Amino acid sequence: MIWIVIAVVIIIVVWTAPFSLLKYGRKNRSVTSYYGLMAVDRLDAMILMFDENDAFWYMNESARKIFHTEMMTRMEFWETWTRDEEEDEDTLILCRGNVIRYFKCDEQELRSKKGRLRGYMYILHEFTQERELQEKYRHSATHDSLTDLYNRDWFIEKAEEFMKQNPNEVYYIICSDIKQFKAFNEVFGVEAGDRLLKMIAEELRRNDDHNRVYGRVGDDSFAMCIPKKNFSDVAYLVKSSSVLRARSYNFPIANHIGIYEVTDLNLSVSAMMDRATLAIASIKGDIQQEIARYDDSMRKELLQEQEILTDLQTAFNEKEFVIYLQPQISHETKAIVGAETLVRWQHPKKGLIPPYLFIPVMENNGLISKLDMYVWEMACAQIRKWTDEGRNDISLSVNISPKDFYYLDLYKVIMDLVTKYDISPSRLRLEITESAFAIDLKKQVELVEKLQDAGFIVEMDDFGSAYSTLNTLKDIPVDVLKMDMKFMAKATDADRSANIIQMIVGMADKLRMDVIAEGVETKEQADFLGSVGCDIIQGYYYAKPMPVEEFEEMLKTYEYKDMTELVHHAVKES
Repeated sequence: MIWIVIAVVIIIVVWTAPFSLLKYGRKNRSVTSYYGLMAVDRLDAMILMFDENDAFWYMNESARKIFHTEMMTRMEFWETWTRDEEEDEDTLILCRGNVIRYFKCDEQELRSKKGRLRGYMYILHEFTQERELQEKYRHSATHDSLTDLYNRDWFIEKAEEFMKQNPNEVYYIICSDIKQFKAFNEVFGVEAGDRLLKMIAEELRRNDDHNRVYGRVGDDSFAMCIPKKNFSDVAYLVKSSSVLRARSYNFPIANHIGIYEVTDLNLSVSAMMDRATLAIASIKGDIQQEIARYDDSMRKELLQEQEILTDLQTAFNEKEFVIYLQPQISHETKAIVGAETLVRWQHPKKGLIPPYLFIPVMENNGLISKLDMYVWEMACAQIRKWTDEGRNDISLSVNISPKDFYYLDLYKVIMDLVTKYDISPSRLRLEITESAFAIDLKKQVELVEKLQDAGFIVEMDDFGSAYSTLNTLKDIPVDVLKMDMKFMAKATDADRSANIIQMIVGMADKLRMDVIAEGVETKEQADFLGSVGCDIIQGYYYAKPMPVEEFEEMLKTYEYKDMTELVHHAVKES
């Protein structure tokens, strides 16, 4: 170390020169000692000496630049410095206004040749620049470069320290995840996504009461450790909503959060975060719920999800997915007018797996478009088979997920399929949902019109099950409105629900849209729908989803009248 080398030089000077030389400066008792002292005086390191009574003896030029006086005792010298508990004991800190400087201090006793104590020498080497560089590296290793919040590893460490400081407190570990952040980046660009993340980080800082720990722990994920008594669901949602909607993006932004209540401080913070994240996963498909709390049943669901993901690749390769068809029937004539194509998983060991078990897993893991294309192709192949058998009138409707609009070249994929199987586009009806238009209405409307111009019938699926508005009917030029009857079953006022249904059917008729009521389970529902002008019924009242073979048997006893003949095509403005 450089200060050790300096110490050796000083000791040599001291041994070759009387202390009076050091005290009075330049009286030449020896050429060697004089020039040795000159060398010491010009060193960058600070050199200070005190006698055995702690009185000042000597300081070199570097020391004089800081202390400006030779009238101080050894005690006064020590009072100049502060200590940092995180630093080594030989580190001294000098604070002058807003300027902080760091020095390594080497203390030496000065003794005569006979061993008598003659005084003390201090050699101080400044390492402020090295310390600042070290701090910079440490900060970059512990903080997120975009938001300057704690990164994942440092959040975990600080959260553990925070909770152990007051182990009797009840804490929450809270994780958040921005819904559809990947799609947001693709639509508005990475820079817009970065600005959104910085806004969230700034809001966390603004609400910092110094009784919480928080950080950015993933691409669009943040985490917080906070005493339970200090957290309010309502306050969090209000602040989160104001931040996410601060910029006028035409995009459905929501910040899902998962909460884990800490019951065992011996559990790692990483495991606590995993449980909070599990809570988020439980509401990813729910457009209304933004906060979820962890419970142990979620671990079972996670294991089930992992098992499904493990089996999925084999399911695609071995063509284990099969289509089921649910007939759509005219309540007046009892003729079949079409069928909706649904998917089931025929697992070789577990049997038939219903869609509610695997569809959400595929949606959460980016596989839903792959499944959709699989089902579309099976539907086209089935239509081709019927055509070859002489049935040229049967049409099937297929579901198009909102994500298909953003992750697929939808028009090309659909057109390639009808071309490959040489079927009429009108025989492959396309069911879309309102949420597909939430991000870029103009672009998606143009796509729908392009598909209609190519001959496809476009249906609006699940109308009434989410946030249906009159704008949906006004702006989106669909041919068929599929009205979900589930909301009627949950309604507390049956008369009001009936009036709403009658109004929807009436408006659809004026807009030249046909209406299919889905989820119809009773004769009373079917009769009421028929009485208000909604004749086409889909639901358990007439038929459950069934294998293709059963549907073909049903065709033998029911008349088939293709919906293409019934659909009013919207009159487009020129």
